[in-house]
Amino acid sequence: MSGACGRDSAPEKPVDGTTMAAVTTIETDSTVDTTDSGTIKPKAGEILHLSDAQIHKFLKQSDKPVIVDVWAPWCGPCKRLAPIMDDMARQYKGKATVVKVNLDENKAFANAHNIKSIPTVLFFQNAEVKETIIGLSRQKAYSNVLDKLLPETGSDTI
Repeated sequence: MSGACGRDSAPEKPVDGTTMAAVTTIETDSTVDTTDSGTIKPKAGEILHLSDAQIHKFLKQSDKPVIVDVWAPWCGPCKRLAPIMDDMARQYKGKATVVKVNLDENKAFANAHNIKSIPTVLFFQNAEVKETIIGLSRQKAYSNVLDKLLPETGSDTI
């Protein structure tokens, strides 16, 4: 598939041992409430990096649409998607949350959603997958899906 990396061809670890430098994010630890509730509180306009253990809890607690970008540091199309996701986080600040899940470190989430190629972008609302885009697309494709999920701009609102 053009614009996607297959899971079966993935190396066990990133080739150069680094992470994607193009991604401007906050670390998960700085977004987790330190109270007993353990609630994950994203900062508006910033991307969260979540683990298998955190992503399902976050999806259940979110009252906004959540875009989940499943990626890996060795995936070229994933690196090209990073600035698009940064823009999406800024553009939909306060209306939706952008989350990145590293496939190499969080295989349970990928397996639960039958992800075979990356990048895969899942659009969640009320903890349910509403739409999926596999491979690299233009920013407008991601915006169109998200706009349908937002009540103030969606054409299917009541």
